[in-house]
Amino acid sequence: MKEFVFLANDPGGYDCVYPVTEAFRNLEGVSVQVFFTGPAGEKAPQYRSEKEAILALLREKIAQGQAFILVTGTSWNCDTETSAIGLCKASGVKTVSILDYWSNYKRRFVLGEGYIFPDAFFVMDELAKEEAEADGIPAGICRITGNPGLDRYAGKASAPKTVLFLSQPLSVINLTSDGYTEVEAFDGVCRACEQLGLIPRIKFHPKEAPWMLEKYRHLEAAGTMDEAVAESDVIVGMTTMGLLQCAMSGIPVISYQPGLSVPDKCITNKLGITRGAFTYEDLVAQLQAITGAMDPKALPFWFDGASTKRCVDELLKMAEE
Repeated sequence: MKEFVFLANDPGGYDCVYPVTEAFRNLEGVSVQVFFTGPAGEKAPQYRSEKEAILALLREKIAQGQAFILVTGTSWNCDTETSAIGLCKASGVKTVSILDYWSNYKRRFVLGEGYIFPDAFFVMDELAKEEAEADGIPAGICRITGNPGLDRYAGKASAPKTVLFLSQPLSVINLTSDGYTEVEAFDGVCRACEQLGLIPRIKFHPKEAPWMLEKYRHLEAAGTMDEAVAESDVIVGMTTMGLLQCAMSGIPVISYQPGLSVPDKCITNKLGITRGAFTYEDLVAQLQAITGAMDPKALPFWFDGASTKRCVDELLKMAEE
């Protein structure tokens, strides 16, 4: 039976420690004891305890030769956790602390006139590791796990926004000399949507080229133009009058003409309603500004909502070492 004792005092420590305690309750062959003091105890009264009672229990477990791992938060200006760490380390009991924010790394481990560091320090990312070690945290104890306190926010954003492309049959009416075609424009929209986690849809023109219909039928916006627009969050077109109509209705619009090589004919650009996106990078930037979307590839790894699992995995690994 693997045994873990969890302890936290501050709200930040509670936010990181509590999800891990709950994850352990679903595991077989694991025993868990949870103690929260101070503000953390107010957040979970069922686990509220006092410093001296916790230290007395730890001494008793140590005296009885019980094997366990102590897991703490990193409360500032409070020695409950550091006292417990010091007691356990003096007796050879493994200790782990979970960081909740990118600051004050070393001072979180003040004990008396000195410092006491855990055997392992679970930190959010490479940035936290670098800053912690630069601040005086012993090299080698940091393990990058993410932040369990942020897992509950991962994936809680609103549903992906829809981007509607108003197509024009440029290739059919021999306007390909503008420097781009409708397929190049919509391909860019699709690529940007994939990059930003948005949903692309297309409203075909009545004179659309057959090959265009065949290629993108699976992305067609059903219903009338008004219905398709009403179900969309952003409208992207090239030079269509539809951009002006949508803008007058208060819907965000973008004129996307990648590689434009002739004078701009888009009326919303000429009126200053839109500023035109003439490169893929500018399209992405404008879509981000309008939708608030973030490029998933640019996000830290802990946005995946799996930080708690990584902490659990590391603790179980430590229990086997």
